[in-house]
Amino acid sequence: MNQKQKSTPKAKMLTAVLLILFLGSCAVLIFAVCTGQLSRENNQTPTETTLALETTAKVETTAAATTETETTATEESEPQITFASQYKFESVRDENGEEMDLMVAFGSNFAKGRVEFENDRFFISLPVQSKPDAYGGTYSFLSQTEVELRYDNSDIKTATIKATDDQGVVTEVDVTMSSDFVISCVIA
Repeated sequence: MNQKQKSTPKAKMLTAVLLILFLGSCAVLIFAVCTGQLSRENNQTPTETTLALETTAKVETTAAATTETETTATEESEPQITFASQYKFESVRDENGEEMDLMVAFGSNFAKGRVEFENDRFFISLPVQSKPDAYGGTYSFLSQTEVELRYDNSDIKTATIKATDDQGVVTEVDVTMSSDFVISCVIA
């Protein structure tokens, strides 16, 4: 009565899963040894050398924090630059810096345009354009005189702050459009 029993599909599946788990564990162990994760150096208690290095790092961090505090105090003496909510077009220059008539740049039906700033976003409104939403995006201040404009169509341009009032509100700004026109704007 010695019959060979055939293994069932469930037993074959269980054997395959156990074999995969075993091989995976071996691979992780080999990886840990090769990358030094299981080396004795990682398990040592701090020595005088590591304590000295940590102390030096703490001193450098304290010195950097002191310098940062001094820099912040210096920056606070200058007013924080902000945009007003709306500016009107005053003039426009082409990519070569040549001043153009607004009607030549934006069409004979152009009456007036504006640039709006709100919640780290800007919007350029050209009443004669069919898709004015293509002229918007986000902005961030790079310095007291330069602002990065990231248009929604992935263009990255700059705006140059020409003048501010006593409270740090920008009163005059040159905005580079994604078409490389530079619009000089004044507070509305």
